[in-house]
Amino acid sequence: MKNKIFNDTRLLDAMDYIDSSLIAETADKIRPPAAPKREAEQPKTKRIVFAWKQAAALVACALVMGAIIPAVSMLIGNIRPAGPTFSDGSAGSNAPAHESESETSTEETDVPNTVYDGSPGLEYVINADGKSATFIGFGTCTDEDIVIASTYNGFPVTEMINDKRNEGAPAEEAGSLYAKSITVSDTVESISGGIFESCPNLESIYIGANVNFIRSFMTPKHNLSKLVEIVVSEDNKHFSDKGNCLIEKQSKTIIASCKNSVIPDDGSVEIIGVFAFFGYPKKELTIPDSIKRIENSAFAESKLSYVQLPKDLEYLGSSVFSGCQELESADLNGFTRLPNVTFGACHKLSNIEGIENVTFIGNQALIACTSLEELSLGAGLTEIGEEAFALTYLMDTINYAGTVEQWHAIQKGENWNDKLYFIEYVNCSDGKATP
Repeated sequence: MKNKIFNDTRLLDAMDYIDSSLIAETADKIRPPAAPKREAEQPKTKRIVFAWKQAAALVACALVMGAIIPAVSMLIGNIRPAGPTFSDGSAGSNAPAHESESETSTEETDVPNTVYDGSPGLEYVINADGKSATFIGFGTCTDEDIVIASTYNGFPVTEMINDKRNEGAPAEEAGSLYAKSITVSDTVESISGGIFESCPNLESIYIGANVNFIRSFMTPKHNLSKLVEIVVSEDNKHFSDKGNCLIEKQSKTIIASCKNSVIPDDGSVEIIGVFAFFGYPKKELTIPDSIKRIENSAFAESKLSYVQLPKDLEYLGSSVFSGCQELESADLNGFTRLPNVTFGACHKLSNIEGIENVTFIGNQALIACTSLEELSLGAGLTEIGEEAFALTYLMDTINYAGTVEQWHAIQKGENWNDKLYFIEYVNCSDGKATP
């Protein structure tokens, strides 16, 4: 025990020399006599010897106490309370856990209350299973290059959610205004929606090797206009970054893109996912013929000026091109359905090639297409949805390949022709029909 605590050999020698009998003898010598003589009556030599003995005893006691007190202090110093289960992301003793060991601790002492190896100030909690941890927010982190921890208090960080965003907090609280890059560690398996949408200055995202679930982080609320790069670990079995897109391998679905993304045409992608190219900033983008499905709002509010649907397209979701303010021309390339709000509020759209083959026009499919002047519809059209042509200010004529009787047989939704801006007549193959 002594050898573990004390390193000063002089103290060890002193303790070996001063045994219990010596301490008792010293105590007897320094105890005042029962009836001491007056100083004047004691011989001088005896007073000197007695004084020296007193001094020696005091020195011995000082050596003993000087050794015991530091020993007790060192023992107490090694006893610390256990760290809390929850943390605001601070790294214990004001030292970020990703610093070197020499900067954060000393031998056998100064163990921080919370330890994690990512950027300082991020927020985590221990999961209910008591075996893993979850990232829950950006907290007070001001790093430009944010690293999500792989461990928190010894537990692997396996999930990412954004508590503040889910609770409706404003963007400046839910996200990070500082982040330019975010690295998701290899221990993370699940990324919930909305993690990145409140990081308006984000330029790069790295997805670790074990992520197997990502709920789309491209949503109508997202503001990732500066995102230029999506990188996925080469060891990830579930996702890839081909074409600078985030692609789910098994379903061959693009679930997210950035300003430099292109759609791979090698057959590795068959589905454009929900919001995948939402707000895409470029005017040109080729949708290869290998694409079989385009999900809801996939290109909504993008800056595309021209689109051509794939020739073998099997499914087109709603609002796919809604709010594309720069879209001037579209080629349906043989596709026969315009789902709800397909081109809603595409104010510059003036030409739709292939619309004569359409058999179904959904609710508000062409609402507020204020540059459309006329349409030529085919005899195979069977249904026009509610407010399909509402607010198409310039369009006062429809050319229809069928007869007047066929026109009147088409199922039409409420206000398909709008209450205020309406089509005056329809040119049919055998005459004019009123709308």
